[in-house]
Amino acid sequence: MRYLVVLLLVVVFCMPIYAENNFTEREVFFNNDTIKLSGTLSVPMGEGPFPAVVLITGSGPENRDEEVFGFKIFKIIAEHLSNNGIAVLRYDDRGVAKSEGNHSTATSLDFADDAIAAFKFLEQQEKINSEKCGMLGHSEGGIIATLSNKKHSAIDFIIFMASTAIPGDKIINFQIETINKKAGKSDEEIAEIIAVQDMIYEAIRNDSDLSEVEQVLTDLTLKEIENMTDEEKEFITDPLQYAKYQTRIAMYKVKSVWFKYFITYDPGTDIESITAPVLILFGGKDLQVPVELNKEPMESALMKDGTKNFETHVFPEANHLFQKADTGQYDEYTQLPKEFVDGFLETIAEWILKR
Repeated sequence: MRYLVVLLLVVVFCMPIYAENNFTEREVFFNNDTIKLSGTLSVPMGEGPFPAVVLITGSGPENRDEEVFGFKIFKIIAEHLSNNGIAVLRYDDRGVAKSEGNHSTATSLDFADDAIAAFKFLEQQEKINSEKCGMLGHSEGGIIATLSNKKHSAIDFIIFMASTAIPGDKIINFQIETINKKAGKSDEEIAEIIAVQDMIYEAIRNDSDLSEVEQVLTDLTLKEIENMTDEEKEFITDPLQYAKYQTRIAMYKVKSVWFKYFITYDPGTDIESITAPVLILFGGKDLQVPVELNKEPMESALMKDGTKNFETHVFPEANHLFQKADTGQYDEYTQLPKEFVDGFLETIAEWILKR
């Protein structure tokens, strides 16, 4: 009897623990041409078929959870949706974690091909309703969803999560102005920074030599060092070398094919052609994709020639990651709880299920 009890305990403690989860998860692999991509497919318990959504990360190399400072944005979204009857596919960007390919040589258009490959794979899985499959794009992921829709008309719905409707150069300049104002910089200092940015855009558009821009950036950094406090200067032993190093870091992204595409592409034009239902989500304290700069252009684009079946939700206290924020500044991201503002997850799930 004693051995039977021990055996029962072993069996109990070795059983999978699902807690409150009402879905199954499995790792999957799919291909975009020669690139092998890896992700996680979560499917609700039951017979189905279930509506489903592909999650598309924002700019920069991201893993399938779109993890930012420990906040696993897509993991939390996937688990909530799958617990509420919606299947979810999230995947590592090309060149990240278990996905093959080179992230640094790709543009938003290339990432759209990856998203379409994910979408087609999702449609073919068991228990998935292929006529109710959509995309959710966060930040640049919204641009990628828009491009995907242009190339693949079978997408049944789109969710824009803090996504832009205007060209990238306008977004970057607005970010510079807003963030530097909140950091206490003067209008003159901000104007100087934006002038350098405009020089960069002009050079990139015309494929011009960037050496002049690099010198201006170095000089600007040296000027900033001069205005630092003695405490801030303590670790800068060679100001010129420090300034040149900062310039190299800044120019690395600027010289990429991704940057040129981002600053010249106008997503509003392709948003006009979307005919599927759309859910638009903004954070009121988002300093990266400000609601006041993107809401009206996005809604106008959808009303012009595309779908008029859309809803917009603004979460007044939310930052770019849809955390409840105080200022919305980047430095808050590490300090805030790793959770979404109230009602955010519910809004997404309810809207999908209503479709």
